Amino acid sequence: FRMENGESEKTVPTSFSSANPAKKKIDKLIASKVHNDPAFAELMDYVSPIVSDIDIHTERRLMRKLEQRELDLNKEYLKEFEKVNEHVQKFSDKVTAMHTICAGLTDQIQQNKEKTQDLLNKTSALQNRKKVLELKQKAIDDFLAKFSLTEAEEKALEGNTDGRVSSDFFPALTRAHSIYEQSKQLLRTCANHSAAMGVMEEMSKKMESAYDVLYRSIQRECRVLSTEMGEVKGVIADSFAALKDRQVLLKYALDDYANARKNNAMRAFSDILTRGAGGGKPLEVLSHDPLRYTGDMLAWIYECIGSEKELLMAMLSKCPPEMVREHEQRVLSLISSQLARTFKVRVEQTLTGEHESTLLYKLVSILAFYATKIEPIVGTESDLVQTIEELQQLTLNIFFSGLNQTVLKILAKMGTPDYDLLPVQAVHQSLILLKEVLDVHDSTSAGGDDAKNRFDKMVASVLDPLYRSIQLATTHLHSGVDISVYTLNCLSSIHSLLILYPYTDKRIEVALALMSGHEDTLISEEASAILSSTGLIPIYQKAMAHNQSQGPLSSISDADSATVKRALEAFDNFLAQPHYGRIDQVARISNMQVRDRVHTRTMEAVVAAYSIIHDKLVDPFNKYEGLEAKTVEQVRDLLK
Repeated sequence: FRMENGESEKTVPTSFSSANPAKKKIDKLIASKVHNDPAFAELMDYVSPIVSDIDIHTERRLMRKLEQRELDLNKEYLKEFEKVNEHVQKFSDKVTAMHTICAGLTDQIQQNKEKTQDLLNKTSALQNRKKVLELKQKAIDDFLAKFSLTEAEEKALEGNTDGRVSSDFFPALTRAHSIYEQSKQLLRTCANHSAAMGVMEEMSKKMESAYDVLYRSIQRECRVLSTEMGEVKGVIADSFAALKDRQVLLKYALDDYANARKNNAMRAFSDILTRGAGGGKPLEVLSHDPLRYTGDMLAWIYECIGSEKELLMAMLSKCPPEMVREHEQRVLSLISSQLARTFKVRVEQTLTGEHESTLLYKLVSILAFYATKIEPIVGTESDLVQTIEELQQLTLNIFFSGLNQTVLKILAKMGTPDYDLLPVQAVHQSLILLKEVLDVHDSTSAGGDDAKNRFDKMVASVLDPLYRSIQLATTHLHSGVDISVYTLNCLSSIHSLLILYPYTDKRIEVALALMSGHEDTLISEEASAILSSTGLIPIYQKAMAHNQSQGPLSSISDADSATVKRALEAFDNFLAQPHYGRIDQVARISNMQVRDRVHTRTMEAVVAAYSIIHDKLVDPFNKYEGLEAKTVEQVRDLLK
């Protein structure tokens, strides 16, 4: 059997005509090999339980059952589909409700969108405004960071509670000064001046306040330094360096420092004078020795000023060199001013009643030496240098006054020269005194115009009254020869002293000129004595005055041949023993060189006179016949 389209169909016998459609189906069925078809096998498995018996009504029963089965399946499908449909309807209702809600929400969103559009626009504008404000805020923050101090810096500028400043003060002050300078630059370049002016005013106030704090801190540190001579703290050096832009405050601060150190130096000086230092004796025990007392005081003052200079240089070590040079001497001068007054009183006390010339001049030299050493440190105009120079001048005045008095006392005892015509004791004492003071001057003087002037004045203080006394003493002598010999001896002693020292060229020239004058006197006297003793003096005078208009010289009285012959014989005797013809006083010349020079020049004068006489004798006009006269060369050789 085969079922198609819900209808059954019976097989027909094979004897039917080939044109029978059923036959074709059967043939097709047989030819299909349904036993190999899985779908057919599955269909058979489904139909087999339904068909229990196969008969002529099987197909109808099968059809009905299949139809009934199909109907049951459809009902069951319908029943299940109704459940699905119920769920679908519920879902549809929900979807519809959701759609309604979404539509409402869409409407509401649309409405809200319309309502908030203005808000969105405003929000966008606010966001843009926010960006602009953020840029402005950043610019303001940058401006404040550049043109304002931090809280820590402002706190540092206020100083510590103890009145001192810390090391953080100086970077903060530098920062404030930098901001002030930058604001000035901003004021020149920026069109809006209000901000720059505000910053400048603010920084100016903060700097002024900071400088006041710094000045009070320096005052406190200076008070500590007045009792403690320790190492200078770095903060003090930084403090003075920070005041380089405030010259008035710097001057006040240095004055405060100088006053503190001045008091400290004065206490130390008083201690060294009255108590001593390091177990040593006080300087006052040396007050009986003016030279050592003054020298030790000056040595201590010089050392003290050197220490004060080192301390001041340490404090100003971070300051510009030109600022240090500007204030260095002024501060050290203030520190040493109190020492000057005390030192002056002590030295003046030692000078009372002290008139020993050499000691006084040594004291002058010590004062001059330390004035030269101290002046480059404290300056020429300082009280200390002025005081030392005043004391030096005072001592010098006392020295010259004492020297003059001593010379006058010595010369007041000058007596009449002795028979030997040597300088009297007063002359030797005066020259010894001069040598002593010149030796002191020569050993202590550093040269220069002042030294030369003092030297000249010392020499004049002794030699000028000595010359007058020598001249006065010679008035008691009996002859010009004695006067010349005595004066030559005194001048020789003076000359021997002067050649030992510098600055005496003019004095030596004067002494030599005076000596030359007295030598000429002795030469003239001795040559005249020789010519007189031999009888040649009138002949020489006649020869000097003779001329041919008077006729022959031999025809003149006192120049005739006989007189000349006797004189030549006497002169020959002198030539044989020339020392017998000399003046006794010439041998009393103490200086051998002077004595020999007088002798040599005297013989030259005799030879010159003889040469004039000889020229007249050998001249035929004068008619000296038969006279035997030695030649000038022979006389010169005999007198050598």
